[in-house]
Amino acid sequence: MAPPGWVAVDLTVVCVGPETRSRLGVRMPDGSVVKVTGPVPREGTRLLREFRRAVYRPRLGTWFTARVAVEAAGRISIEVDYENAPLMEFAPEAWREDLRRFPRDPEHLPDWLRGRATPPAHRTSGGAR
Repeated sequence: MAPPGWVAVDLTVVCVGPETRSRLGVRMPDGSVVKVTGPVPREGTRLLREFRRAVYRPRLGTWFTARVAVEAAGRISIEVDYENAPLMEFAPEAWREDLRRFPRDPEHLPDWLRGRATPPAHRTSGGAR
């Protein structure tokens, strides 16, 4: 899937409730990134969803975004983000389902997540969260 001379393959996966979205790019020696079109191999995203379940900690939650880099030299790195909002949009139902699957105590619930998981009719007024 990578063109000749590639340096690394970068996979970003975002999981929210039942949904998984991903982006795949290939880094080249000159620093450019070639976007890979087409579906990401299902086995890769399945394994990351299993990893997400495995690292869930009761009351603390689990990650939303994972970045996996596979270097041509063979090194693999995984970086996960538990706290920051993903750059991809999801429906409120997906966020609510995620919190049912991976509950967090209120003190571990980022304001941005509270806002996304609450239906608009139930949000309190008073500005941005």
